[in-house]
Amino acid sequence: MDTSTVYWCIDTDLPILGPSKPILPLFNSVVSERNRNTDPGSSYYKCKSAQEMFNNTFILPSTENLHILFSGGKLLNTRDAKKFRPRMPVFEDGPAVDYDSRWLFFSEDDINIQLTPPYFHKTKASEYATVLSGEFNISKWFRPIIPTFSLWDASRELVISQDDPLAYVNFITDKKVILKEFKETEQIKKIMHECVMMKDRFPNLPLAENYNRFILNKKHKTLIEEIKNNLV
Repeated sequence: MDTSTVYWCIDTDLPILGPSKPILPLFNSVVSERNRNTDPGSSYYKCKSAQEMFNNTFILPSTENLHILFSGGKLLNTRDAKKFRPRMPVFEDGPAVDYDSRWLFFSEDDINIQLTPPYFHKTKASEYATVLSGEFNISKWFRPIIPTFSLWDASRELVISQDDPLAYVNFITDKKVILKEFKETEQIKKIMHECVMMKDRFPNLPLAENYNRFILNKKHKTLIEEIKNNLV
């Protein structure tokens, strides 16, 4: 099978995070608990559509135990609150917060990344909230992956357990994805911040236009050169 390389790192501007943990394939996590008392031909894991999904889906792990509280939809100033940023609620009665952990991904190949809730795992956080989904092209745009938790209506707190999956990332490609970690440099940070600022300055700008500007300004060439010079 052909392969595509996806380069990744955790944004080093966030010293509040625990130690970096590897991004592991989803399949490795769930296959050990599979039902072995079934006809192999009818196993879910043999289903072609499931295999397609498992191929390039990876887990973003939590590195710490966290507990935050809300009152009247407002984030209370508790010990862990500094690691979250309130955002516009998605549900009428449920607050939403960004957990300030940032993964960065980039590829030379034309690949979209999808962020989804960790639907194969019974996590502590899922009792209180869901992670919002999103998708963009990691060969044409360089922005951080930041999990956003949207609390259920009745939730007045959010609890995250260390080593639970925070979310999944799925790379949309027919090729097998190989992950390679890189060290974040000032040049890499600069390109990331430029992409983030573009969204802040022009919030209604279509993604296609962001992609066009990124490529037109040759940011992809500068970025991949810097990444390859700083592989772990």
